[in-house]
Amino acid sequence: MEKTSEKRRRVGINGENAACEYLLSKGYTITERNFRITGGEIDIVARDGAYTVFTEVKSRSPGPSKRFGRASDAVNYKKRLRFVTAVKAYQKMHPEAMKCRIDVIEVYFPREIDVSRAEIRHIKSAFGDIKP
Repeated sequence: MEKTSEKRRRVGINGENAACEYLLSKGYTITERNFRITGGEIDIVARDGAYTVFTEVKSRSPGPSKRFGRASDAVNYKKRLRFVTAVKAYQKMHPEAMKCRIDVIEVYFPREIDVSRAEIRHIKSAFGDIKP
């Protein structure tokens, strides 16, 4: 039997893979994955035309996860602050990324953790008017 932490990790990795496939199918270019700094991480950095899109991916596995609400509900205030900190650090290293937006992609696995069957909900400009 798979441990809970192993399953969460597998769901997260497959969720990010599904999100990348989705973005690529919409014409985005993936420029970086899992950009990490002390105190923050960006799951996917992509280009959408002239915009750099910083994306947080939240995934839910099959089963009773509905009781936890929408996947994006996990992006709370503290998570947003850490995310924006990571965005600012990325922009210092990549000044061309100043024209940007922050998106959240929810990934739901309806029956099994299979990237090809993932259900995607893309929330553009998910943090509202926050200017990184």
